[in-house]
Amino acid sequence: MDEDRSYTLNGSKSWITNGGLADLITVFAKLKCIRNGEEKERITAFIVEKSMGFKAGPPDEKMGQKGANTASIYLDDIRARAENVLGEPGNGFKIAMEVLNNGRLGLAPGGEGTARYALKLAVDHAEERQQFGRKIGEFGMIQQKFGEMILGIDAMESIVYLTAGMVDRG
Repeated sequence: MDEDRSYTLNGSKSWITNGGLADLITVFAKLKCIRNGEEKERITAFIVEKSMGFKAGPPDEKMGQKGANTASIYLDDIRARAENVLGEPGNGFKIAMEVLNNGRLGLAPGGEGTARYALKLAVDHAEERQQFGRKIGEFGMIQQKFGEMILGIDAMESIVYLTAGMVDRG
């Protein structure tokens, strides 16, 4: 921390989701903190506004997730004041892990929903596609495959509810 109660942030980060669109970002930076009487480098979280001067690079070229704007972010001598610190100085790692864990929990129902939609598409196809004069959905092997898919998807849904409930209960 400088004499005017501000921090100078320098660095870059690649593959930032919505990085090219963001007006506000969370930055995690190493900061010297006193813990148990010792000075240690600890991660601290900062809220940084675009008006403070961070720059975004061009959108990243990628094979998938083209609807998600990802870009690199650049911080060159960004002045962050004490009120830009998120939480307590030195507690940034805990904040980052909480965000990541909640994000991972949010991805799980998306995967389950995608699997359920894929099953619907497969069933629709099996109702239209014919082989040997019959809809392929009438064949036992196809019905067995659908049953296995349903079991897997229902298990995924149960795990999502179980995990979300555990998180809600702390």
